[in-house]
Amino acid sequence: MTQASKSPPSHPATPSTRVGTATVLRTLGVERLSAVPGWDDGDDTPLGRVNSEIRTAVRRLDHVQERLVALARTIRDDMQLVLDGNDGALLQANGLLASTAQSLDTLATRRVELYERLEALTGLHQVLATTAAPPPQAPAEKPIKLNDAQRRALDAVARGQVTVSEHSIRQGRQVTADGIQLHPATVNSLMERRLADRDRSTSVFVGQKLRLTPLGARVHAALAGTAATSRAAAPLEQNRPATVSAQPAPSTERIR
Repeated sequence: MTQASKSPPSHPATPSTRVGTATVLRTLGVERLSAVPGWDDGDDTPLGRVNSEIRTAVRRLDHVQERLVALARTIRDDMQLVLDGNDGALLQANGLLASTAQSLDTLATRRVELYERLEALTGLHQVLATTAAPPPQAPAEKPIKLNDAQRRALDAVARGQVTVSEHSIRQGRQVTADGIQLHPATVNSLMERRLADRDRSTSVFVGQKLRLTPLGARVHAALAGTAATSRAAAPLEQNRPATVSAQPAPSTERIR
């Protein structure tokens, strides 16, 4: 038999040596480790910590299985020499298998321990994956209330009819609208509430068109939908037939 210090020849990893990886893929029902739920999560979540331990157990189990298979191949080759009657060159001072049998038992025992550990981790992963809290939803936007002047100004901005300009510090900000009277304070309130913003592609001294922000577009669409619903309901009230109460006809019989 070979000397105890002789290490088994290395072989590339094959499906027979990737028992840890195969166990995780089979148990969790995925095609690759990167598809395991929460595989890339950090250790700051319970699922991420379990995945970190699974990753370590898989690496160790695959490594032990690789060593076990390599050692089994060495024993197989030596036993083939015995079968062929060519085992005269084997050192037999410590027995035919020397310490190889003990190493084989040690690796087999370690493989069982790692396999049981991996089974427990994948079972815990399944529990955490099914009970994990859903990602927090973004808080709903609070409804924005506008007065009639602000609604008219918002509609004018949506139509591209409002221009803001500043010609001097003394005159301050000036607002012009196509045929619509808008107070500068009303327009300023839309910009302060981030419903409208200036088109800064031109100079403010020349005049900057106001445009709706994404928030302003949503508010304007909501207001337009409310107005359309009100207009659609109005004809129903107008076309509803009038209710006439029946009055008893006056009696023509002479009172006796």
